[in-house]
Amino acid sequence: MDVKNPPTRGKSDIAALAKAQHGYVTRKQLLGFGLGQRAIESRMARGLLIRVHAGVYAVGHLPTLPVDRAYAALLACGEGAVLSHGTAATAWGIDKVWHDPFEVTVPRRVRRPGLTIHHDRLARQDIRTQLGLKVTSPARTVLDIAPGLTED
Repeated sequence: MDVKNPPTRGKSDIAALAKAQHGYVTRKQLLGFGLGQRAIESRMARGLLIRVHAGVYAVGHLPTLPVDRAYAALLACGEGAVLSHGTAATAWGIDKVWHDPFEVTVPRRVRRPGLTIHHDRLARQDIRTQLGLKVTSPARTVLDIAPGLTED
């Protein structure tokens, strides 16, 4: 399914898109389905959409798994966003615990409350997919977290 250009506009299509995106949709995607601001607000008032970040909504309920919440962080940061640093370390199994706030590296300046944003233009070889998430490569992840590591 092409998540940037959804082919149809029904409720089941929004649900299918959300399922493919760990339970989330973006405002831009909802607008692409033909929903207007009033329709989005109405769905929010009825609890059908739950705002989790600026322009990112959970559909029907808040996903509780950290990997799902990490996907929402990527959606919130937009094109080119990659989980990095400690969050990528957890995705790779280097760390065993998902820590808040999630850390995301983006190629341009953005601010997202509730997330730790790093700004860098990553080379293609520094980006991988792990657990269905765009993350920094293991080597880049270790390089990013190295300053905070101790002898232990």
